[in-house]
Amino acid sequence: MRPDSIRKFDMFYILSILTGLAKTLLNLGTMRATLEAELARSGLGGMGSTGEATLYASLAFGFLLSVVLWWLVSRKRLGFVKWIMLAILVYNVVTIPLALIAGVGSVSITGLVTIIFQAVALWFLFQPDAREWLATRGR
Repeated sequence: MRPDSIRKFDMFYILSILTGLAKTLLNLGTMRATLEAELARSGLGGMGSTGEATLYASLAFGFLLSVVLWWLVSRKRLGFVKWIMLAILVYNVVTIPLALIAGVGSVSITGLVTIIFQAVALWFLFQPDAREWLATRGR
């Protein structure tokens, strides 16, 4: 039987994936415009379709990575993956002010909600019942 903390992890982490997807869809036009401006500024203005394909590939990779990490923890019970998820969350949190200071980023409500959902989900993975459940993998 799955402990309560794992069920809550599932709920909040899937919510973070969905809000991340919503953030991407809401900001896709801005991301494309920023990419085109960066390519033009660097003298690679003719690479629009290649740059756009790279943008879509990186977005798909990020979505797929989130789903795979969730699956490895929630379904395969690989406890070490929670540390990878925590490192990604810390990186995302640390880069927000750095991007704002450098003037290359912005903060969106959906982005903040995504990070909050991820943090709450990970908090549940560090609860005693979740730690015990992950430690008894295969027993």
